[in-house]
Amino acid sequence: PPNERAKQAAARGHCEVEAIKAFHKQYSTITPALLGIKEDVQDQQGVIPGGFAIHFVFQRVPGYRLWEDHVMPKHRAQPHRFFTDFTVPERDQIRESFNKGYRELNKLGWVPYYPSATKLIWDPIASKL
Repeated sequence: PPNERAKQAAARGHCEVEAIKAFHKQYSTITPALLGIKEDVQDQQGVIPGGFAIHFVFQRVPGYRLWEDHVMPKHRAQPHRFFTDFTVPERDQIRESFNKGYRELNKLGWVPYYPSATKLIWDPIASKL
């Protein structure tokens, strides 16, 4: 019932949203460009009355996703390669880019709360993660 779902609505914003806004304001070069954001609180007819409805539009990032998402290849929006499919020199280059980006993230004042490789995209042309 809607009244039960309303009890589960977050009482405050999410740290991920705040981080994305901060990256945008700080002109981050290690995250996709934020093109637009819309934040609303759902009304009583919403899926979770009183819950947040947040929509982001990001710049499309070229390259290969490094994580298996179990989506059929023809339905993927992003080309995909496992990290281990790359040669050792390529993997070393990816690791170096990751370390550089992680240090940059720290300089911006952020540390991943749940660090994982699920959103990493490697652009071999620009040598950028």
